[in-house]
Amino acid sequence: MPHDYARLFVGNLPHRCTVADIEDFFRGYGKISAVTLKTTKYAFVDFCHYEDADRAVKELDGKKLNGNRIPVEHGKGIRSSEQGKRAVWTTKYGIPSRTKYRLKVENLSSSIAWQDLKDIMRTRGEVTYAEAHKEKLREGLVEFTTKEDMNRALHRLQNHKINGRRIKLTSQYQPSSRSRSKQVERSRSRSKDIGRSRSRSKDVERSRSRSKDVERSRSRSKDVERSRSRSRSGSRNLD
Repeated sequence: MPHDYARLFVGNLPHRCTVADIEDFFRGYGKISAVTLKTTKYAFVDFCHYEDADRAVKELDGKKLNGNRIPVEHGKGIRSSEQGKRAVWTTKYGIPSRTKYRLKVENLSSSIAWQDLKDIMRTRGEVTYAEAHKEKLREGLVEFTTKEDMNRALHRLQNHKINGRRIKLTSQYQPSSRSRSKQVERSRSRSKDIGRSRSRSKDVERSRSRSKDVERSRSRSKDVERSRSRSRSGSRNLD
């Protein structure tokens, strides 16, 4: 095996794609030592020289193979080529990491593997973990880096059809106790503000009512004074 051996990941393969199809796709980009079909959806392509593999990534990533636009990427991992051994790769999926931004996926096709599910979901955000049919047939889990990515996938891929079945997505994200406490405090603060506003409104109404009462009292006093004045004037005229 050449010392600069490199492995590429090829995903979203078309239906009934063969090793010969993949070899034709990479024809003219250097010597290929092996093509390994892992499922009907993705494969690994081993190049004898890293420079050839790198050029293939730069020029073929996103190109169409039999009608499907496919990702072409370098695998991730550490090569142990100094001892003349075959390189060891963890592939483009990397090491899975768990987060709290989780979606439950229901009504999955039995032919969908976790890799397929991860490929579909990462069109809407960065996926850190995926599983399919692990706990229950036709169910899976997908976890995202951020809440925003999770919500984007939830809204845009709800009822999305995969292999003839419409998937159902349910958020399993639960805010931390600290986050819930902050929400409760905000709610209480809003309630207090509303209470204060209502109290101020009532005080204003009472003040206006008292002002009106004072005005009425003054008006009645003036009416009494005028009446007394007229009475006195009439008495003088009679005299």
